Amino acid sequence: MGQKIDTRAIGLDTGLALIKWLTGAENLHYGLWDGLELSAGNLRRAQDAYSDKLFALFPPGLLRVLDIGGGAGETAKKLIALGHQVDIVVPSSYLAARCRVNAPGARSA
Repeated sequence: MGQKIDTRAIGLDTGLALIKWLTGAENLHYGLWDGLELSAGNLRRAQDAYSDKLFALFPPGLLRVLDIGGGAGETAKKLIALGHQVDIVVPSSYLAARCRVNAPGARSA
């Protein structure tokens, strides 16, 4: 019998390539679209708005963050730059490799 293909991982890996082509970044989340026209041209702004809002919810001080579904490590990279410790869990070996490149200070699984 042939090897089973993980279509979820293939979808995420393909989605990452499309997002990078559209925005120049490797964020896989949808973003926060408050006040933005829903268009491909605004995707990066919506993604940045989401990260900004998320980070504003964090309590003061340095944290240890578990980033489940951490994509290619773009959010982890921002968190590390703020001084936080980050552990990333991703479902594909390709995304794990991108996390190691984009957020070398994070631990990925």
